[in-house]
Amino acid sequence: RKLNVETASLRQWDSIADTVFFLGVFAGMWLAYPSIVAEYAPAIVAVIGLEAIRYVIDLARFRRGASYHAYSAKIFGVSLLAATLSIMGFGVAFPLMPIALALGIISELEGLIMSLILTQWTYNVKHIGVALQIRRNTTRYSDGPHSQR
Repeated sequence: RKLNVETASLRQWDSIADTVFFLGVFAGMWLAYPSIVAEYAPAIVAVIGLEAIRYVIDLARFRRGASYHAYSAKIFGVSLLAATLSIMGFGVAFPLMPIALALGIISELEGLIMSLILTQWTYNVKHIGVALQIRRNTTRYSDGPHSQR
């Protein structure tokens, strides 16, 4: 971004890389600490399930996955890093894992809501308020000569 080389494709591949990375971390955690994964399985399934649902909706609506990079996703990522370090380094999941999973559910719900709000694919949508503003602007100009559809 600082070098002004950011593109929609780059951001989309960044989102894909993030998802694959976190699935890899999850797989490693499952192998190393299956009892911890089992204990938090319902919340883990909720986060992964919401991500899958959003991806299906994004494909249906926009023909590609979302790449919002919202603040909630960044907070979830940092909290997941802390929980992973606690688990993999010390074998301790509480209290960081439940906090990370709660933030993950919130982040996934925000992404899902943004996907339902937006009428066209876009990237770097930092929060629901930005998605609403984009929708208002898109709707405002959709009938005129500068239609974004």
